[in-house]
Amino acid sequence: MKLNIIFPKRENDWFNNAVGKLAMPVAPTYLAALTPPDVEIRITDMMAGDIVDYEEEVDLVAITVRTPV
Repeated sequence: MKLNIIFPKRENDWFNNAVGKLAMPVAPTYLAALTPPDVEIRITDMMAGDIVDYEEEVDLVAITVRTPV
């Protein structure tokens, strides 16, 4: 099974612009750590410049977001 965990980039987002450079997202790595070892995992961090490969065949996609508390 193949899983792609995506952390999307949001344009003109005051929260990510103000806080995003100071605090790294932890949800993608937490999800990966909780995933069974037989699952192939890819983390796509669009805030870091990663590009989603829409041609890649995966079984499951997880999209995480950061919200202000």
